[in-house]
Formats: sequence, C-alpha cells, structure tokens
Amino acid sequence: MSITNHSLLPAHRPALWAPTTLLRLPPEIKSMILGNLDPDDLARVERVCKDLNAYAKDPSPWCDILARMSGGEPLPVSRKDARAFVQVVYRPPGCNVCGETYNSYMYFLVGRRLCRNHWNGE
Repeated sequence: MSITNHSLLPAHRPALWAPTTLLRLPPEIKSMILGNLDPDDLARVERVCKDLNAYAKDPSPWCDILARMSGGEPLPVSRKDARAFVQVVYRPPGCNVCGETYNSYMYFLVGRRLCRNHWNGE
C-alpha cells in the first residue's frame, strides 16, 4: 500500500489548475502586460523566444512607451520609427556594466555604453 496520495500529484490535477504562461494568454492581455515594461526590459523580451521577439519588434508597444514618456502628446515620430526613437532617447546614464556615471568619458560599443574600467576589460 502506497502512502502517497496520488490525487494531489500534478499529473492528476484538473486542467483548470494548469499553470498559465505569458505565451498562452490572449494577445490583448499579453499586450497590456508587456506594454507596461520599461524600454530596456522590452528590448530584453526580444531574446526570450520567437513569439515575444515578434511582439517586441512590432511598433505598438514602442508607441505605448512613447505615449507614456510624452504624457499622451502626439508621437514625435512615425509608428515604424517608434522603436528606434525610444531606444535612442531612453538611455539611462552611466556604464551598462557597473552604472558608473561620474566618469566623464564613456565608450559606445555596439549599442553599449562602457566606462573606462570596462572598456579595458577590468
């Protein structure tokens, strides 16, 4: 006789209790969730999977970010340029590795900002 209660094991749970992932949500809800990300986080979403990559490359979330940044004013660029515009405008100051901001000189390398210490590989 087994002491394990098989009715509590995950394999026997009803489908109602199956975990819901972001990818299984309806597109409208997924858009509402991902539309509230910061530009840096939205750019990272591209690297997760094909579905999220396609979402992050769509102009809609970038237009949402621009609208939030501008306080609801009309977009200063076309919808197709919104992503590039946000990525240029929304750049937190400092090194992308350590966040150092007091160093007066930053190196720009393939979309990254590095202080002298990290440019030299320290």
